[in-house]
Amino acid sequence: MTTTAVGPAGDVTSPAGPTAPARRSGIPTSSSLLRRVLNATDTACAVAALADATLLLTGAESVGAVEVDGRGDRITRVTTRGRVDDLPRVGSTLTPLLAKAAGRRRVVTTDDAGTSVAVAVRCPRQGLLGVVVASHVHHIGGPERLVEFVDLASSAIGLLVLVERAERGPSMEAYRRLAAELHDGVAQDLFAARLEVDDIQDSAAGLTQVLAAADRAQTRLQGANRSLRATLHRMADGWTDRLTTPGLLTAALNDVIADARARHAVDVELTVVGDGNDPARDGAEVLLRSVREGLANVVKHSEAAQVSVCLRRGERWCSVEVADDGIGDPATVRRELISGGKSFGLSSLAADAAGVGGRLWVDRDDLLRGMLLVVAVPLEEDHVVPTRT
Repeated sequence: MTTTAVGPAGDVTSPAGPTAPARRSGIPTSSSLLRRVLNATDTACAVAALADATLLLTGAESVGAVEVDGRGDRITRVTTRGRVDDLPRVGSTLTPLLAKAAGRRRVVTTDDAGTSVAVAVRCPRQGLLGVVVASHVHHIGGPERLVEFVDLASSAIGLLVLVERAERGPSMEAYRRLAAELHDGVAQDLFAARLEVDDIQDSAAGLTQVLAAADRAQTRLQGANRSLRATLHRMADGWTDRLTTPGLLTAALNDVIADARARHAVDVELTVVGDGNDPARDGAEVLLRSVREGLANVVKHSEAAQVSVCLRRGERWCSVEVADDGIGDPATVRRELISGGKSFGLSSLAADAAGVGGRLWVDRDDLLRGMLLVVAVPLEEDHVVPTRT
């Protein structure tokens, strides 16, 4: 395969062999296709219209459109038309071809099967919004028409992006900060109260009335604790209502990590290992909270210089690992978890993990030599809890 980077005024050589005419009866005009993009009410609809237009303008066998986050390096959504086998997943970084197109506006590749073209969707104000890829183009002049169309469509998509970012801007940030503060205060006080009731029940054996009252209080505290934590998780994450969609767990974890970087200047990236499925929403919520809780503990207690987060996707289990090179002592944390000491955040997290059939453990990280927090949840409820190897 040969690869040619083509600038705005460059020429594209079409593949050898028969080609379809540039315009056939029944194919919408560029202006009518552009109107579909302009009439879109959100970015998802606009990008879907762009993918449809790309297919028609180029005569490609397949089209893929990837959207990226505000920094331009993480994929937030993938839209396809036809069979596309080599596009990256949501939450991953751009492939070399997509990154080259993002930097050079467009990249054209030619092989025996035909010409393929990748064009950056970019606006002056917002920067890179995404990349659209047309594979095996059959229309003469298809790449040039696609570049012209994308230039026009980018403005409309960019405006929708601005509107959507404004809608979830400062007010959403304040909303999430309030949720995090409530979680660290009220929710953990409720969990601590539950532990106090446990102590009363253990020490009051034989006192029927005291035990009955403690049982009632315990039931109320457990219900309040679950309800409050569930509400605060939804407020803080902004992702949980969408976690039923396959592939969004990685994007949600990247969002939590980006928030930690912005708020605490933590230098951390997400690594994804394996290609198993996401857990059900309750399990995904636990993993999402685990990373947020783990990063918060690193900031508060570890004095770490290096932090890593890993999502491991297996056939039967999905887990997250938060590791650092700080001063935390795993043995001390384990004793506090067993005795019901001051690690209320991890204790409540362990209870949440157990509630979905999973488990939490802490250890010494082999690479960074600091604390390692691991939380695993099953993809099905009837599996045996995994052991650490």
